[in-house]
Amino acid sequence: MTSEHAFSGPGADGWRIGPATGPAALVGILAVPSAAAAWFNGLPWPLRTAALLLVVALAARAIKQLLFPQTVRIKISGPTVCFESAGHGSGTGTIAGTPFVSPFYAGFSWTGQGRLRRSFGVFRAQMNERDYRHLCVALRMGQVS
Repeated sequence: MTSEHAFSGPGADGWRIGPATGPAALVGILAVPSAAAAWFNGLPWPLRTAALLLVVALAARAIKQLLFPQTVRIKISGPTVCFESAGHGSGTGTIAGTPFVSPFYAGFSWTGQGRLRRSFGVFRAQMNERDYRHLCVALRMGQVS
């Protein structure tokens, strides 16, 4: 299979990204012992409360980002990556560095026009199986048509 024909199907218009309910549930489960550790640590009451609120706020933010991702579609063409956001329109950038690809998670750094390096990651649960596999191959090969 050559790179010209590998992604002529659904990936030609980009890959849809949905919510990650499994990872969000895992974050919620892991937040419970973290909150308990923040509360039962022997610090004075004001610091305990602050630590507990910080743990709860960070867990809630992570869960919200997993259940309602900002990026709803991604397309990679060579080193160029295009993002489509539900609320912010679309953006384009260039993949920087070496992407991380695993059976459960794929991530990479990218730079936009005049912007600092940013990171993007997606769990396998956020895409259908075929699209996730194509995304991983595209990141490993560094080329998609």
